[in-house]
Amino acid sequence: MNRNLSLAGGLLTVVAVFLPLMSLDFLGTKLSISLWNGSQLQDTKGVAYFVIFLGLAAAAVGFANKRFVNIVNILIGLIVLFLGLKYWSDLAGESMKSMAASSGLGTYFLILAGLLILVGAIMGVAKKQASAPAPAA
Repeated sequence: MNRNLSLAGGLLTVVAVFLPLMSLDFLGTKLSISLWNGSQLQDTKGVAYFVIFLGLAAAAVGFANKRFVNIVNILIGLIVLFLGLKYWSDLAGESMKSMAASSGLGTYFLILAGLLILVGAIMGVAKKQASAPAPAA
């Protein structure tokens, strides 16, 4: 089960890169911004490649059944989750409210993917601890 959650979270992370993070409506102009296409104001390709790497790493690491690897996946899940929450909280700022900004599907996919990776990795660590033999007294 934990492998499936980590795999799903990793693939969802990669998909989130190509979906709109936010939609802006300013002075009659509508604009959707994703990590992949960025915007005219800044180039987000570096962040997009990093998130794709994290997603693929989480999916690949999820197949290993080692405690250390699950701990690495916990860190990946936290990074993806916090990145999604960062983009979501950026939309609550005062400057975004004046532009009628709204969260896109990519933001929610990043948050969900981070949670899936995190839960899958925690289940892997818990499963390993439960199956470990008790130390002899």
